[in-house]
Amino acid sequence: MGDDLSMFLAVGAILHQLLCFKATVKERRKYTAYILGSLIPVSVYHVWADEIILHEIAFAVMIFLVSKYTRALIKVQITSEEARKKLGRMATFGISTGLFGYFLWNIDFHACYYVTVFKRWVGLPWGFLFELHGWWHIFTAIGAYVGMALVEYLVTIEEGETGRVEEGFVWPVREVLRDLDGVERKGMDGKKMK
Repeated sequence: MGDDLSMFLAVGAILHQLLCFKATVKERRKYTAYILGSLIPVSVYHVWADEIILHEIAFAVMIFLVSKYTRALIKVQITSEEARKKLGRMATFGISTGLFGYFLWNIDFHACYYVTVFKRWVGLPWGFLFELHGWWHIFTAIGAYVGMALVEYLVTIEEGETGRVEEGFVWPVREVLRDLDGVERKGMDGKKMK
């Protein structure tokens, strides 16, 4: 259950930051109430009834909203078309990685018995490759990090003045932001400015 609920915490934090960016205090309270008013009852029901369908639907809706609002924020915050494309690819990488991890989790959840039998048949060390629940943690962690870092970058930057902000991030975000830093420092003639 803790794994399932941590999914809500990660995506809920990103969604909250996206909705509250440039919002008034009254709007922030409203968004916070909407998110908590949705997630708390779904989480309580999920734990109490040990039911997964409502949890998966709520998670999918949140992922859709985060993806939609992140892409909209890229369009609003970034004027350079080349930088938009790079950040869009990073957003696609993050969502794809997270969804792939979620896909592996679903296989592990719905076909646990068969996966376990197969892992035992294959044996160690190769059975480790089919430890889908572990891979779920790795892939969703990468996806959540990319999403959180991208949104943090988008809500704090002043385009053209990154000030080496990428140094506060790790792979893959650091490499994309370093690349953007170079794009934003190009002069009108396409040569890099000093």
